Amino acid sequence: MTKSKRVTFFLVATMVVCVFSMALVPTGAGAADWPQRPVTMYIQYSAGGATDYANRALAAEMRQYLGEVVVCQNMTGAGGAIAANHVAKQPADGYAWLGAANTIVIYGVKGLSSLQWNDFYPYIAVFCPAGFVVEKNSKYKTLEDLLAAIKANPNKMAFGSPGIGSGAHCLGEALLNNQNLKAKHVPYKGGRDAIRAVLNGEVAFASITMGDGVDYLKSGDLRALTIGDMTPMKVEGYGTIPSIADQVPEMKSLVPAYMVAFGPMIKRNTPPAIVNKITDAFLKVVKSDKYKSMVEDRGLKVAGLYGEEADRWFSKNETGRPWILYNLGIAKKSPTEFGIPKLEDWKWLGYEKLGVKEWPAN
Repeated sequence: MTKSKRVTFFLVATMVVCVFSMALVPTGAGAADWPQRPVTMYIQYSAGGATDYANRALAAEMRQYLGEVVVCQNMTGAGGAIAANHVAKQPADGYAWLGAANTIVIYGVKGLSSLQWNDFYPYIAVFCPAGFVVEKNSKYKTLEDLLAAIKANPNKMAFGSPGIGSGAHCLGEALLNNQNLKAKHVPYKGGRDAIRAVLNGEVAFASITMGDGVDYLKSGDLRALTIGDMTPMKVEGYGTIPSIADQVPEMKSLVPAYMVAFGPMIKRNTPPAIVNKITDAFLKVVKSDKYKSMVEDRGLKVAGLYGEEADRWFSKNETGRPWILYNLGIAKKSPTEFGIPKLEDWKWLGYEKLGVKEWPAN
């Protein structure tokens, strides 16, 4: 080897070692200094809906505690699976969040994605119960009136929903199944579209997430017949919506499995220090009077769940929708393939048996 070649080889080797060494040295943008740039929240559904509103409002308020803006980007399609898959492919550095609804519980059975809720740390900012609504002049004044009409006209009356597999759709199907009734389901591209269908007379009623319909209740265009919750719901400027648990006692045990929840999700292998910073900011926002007022005005209920409590909620919630969709022939696969028990068989198994990473101590 000539002298010039030896020099060239030495310089190249030195550069390689330096570059490799630089990659191993913290750059100042690690967990301790996170965040050093804006965070992006990829919201699963379109702008203006309940998923968008709940997550966007949370993101805006978290900025003051994180010291960086949380940029919201709507990434729709495939029941939210496009956004979920996108976030799952990003580095676990805390800069990519999923602005989620809990539709991830049906991805496996519908063949939308291999992702499950426990691939992420789920934060539950708010609950949004679903409910039945009719046009203001409808002859159906109560849930009892509506169910009697469906019974008298089996499989002739149509109801709308935000889409196949949505929490509202599954609540509607669960009630009909519980009462041995049949009605035609008409899926729409969101709760607002289902509401317009009610107002236009395309369907007799709609099962929607109430966050999409509160303004229509306040304006007097819609009447709510029931809310899929354990207690009645008071809506300022409208009145009180009866609880399905009170109206149909047989549904009481089923309500938790059909509740809709919204909040951010982050990859489960995110460094603990970053997770704890996100958790701290999350808790400060959901405990604030400002956020509570913002979401309650849209018919949402502050939950503020994280950690094992949030994991337990998702574990139980996924026993509802997948089984309804499978029994209706809509789901491509059985929930048993994913280890999802029926609601009556559910119990919290713990992280070790589930093979799931625990939340970091906070």
